[in-house]
Amino acid sequence: MPKAQFADRELLQHLSQQLRDSPPALPRFSDEQWAEFARLAEQHGVAPLLYHRWRQSGALTSRVPSECAARFARLYHSSLARHLSVLKQLDDAHSILASVCAPIVLKGVALTLTLYPHPATRPTSDLDLLVAPSEFRLALSQLSRAGYQPADYAAQQVCAAVAESPTLSAAMLPHQHARLRSAVVNAREMSKK
Repeated sequence: MPKAQFADRELLQHLSQQLRDSPPALPRFSDEQWAEFARLAEQHGVAPLLYHRWRQSGALTSRVPSECAARFARLYHSSLARHLSVLKQLDDAHSILASVCAPIVLKGVALTLTLYPHPATRPTSDLDLLVAPSEFRLALSQLSRAGYQPADYAAQQVCAAVAESPTLSAAMLPHQHARLRSAVVNAREMSKK
């Protein structure tokens, strides 16, 4: 096994241990290993959770180089800011859609609010809502009136096809089904004028 792959594997094992052990015991790494460890934690979306666990347990000590500790703190606070933005979008979407449907919150936000110890610990960047196929056109119309539009060409085409066809429904587009549903209020797919 090449040296780089071994190092990544070893660092991933340490990463797993940090998420599993309570309280987490900080590994003894060189500055270079800490930088790589932080890169892997960020790549796997667990840096904010690690930072939270270390702060809660008092394990965030001088053994973590200051640059690395600052990186974990930055990722944590950035995750919190994104989460607060998504919650604002959820509140807006609920207000906009309340008169036409009862959307169900899916994936990231639902998991964050039910399974994670703090909103900042699960990075999220979008909002996924499920609406019934029979309510899709009304939901799309309400969002359009409020100034929301599909943000990319593919989402525009799918929404236009469903909105213009009297017989086509979101459920009839199996490959676009999830994308179409989330395109209604997905922060990546929708933008406000």
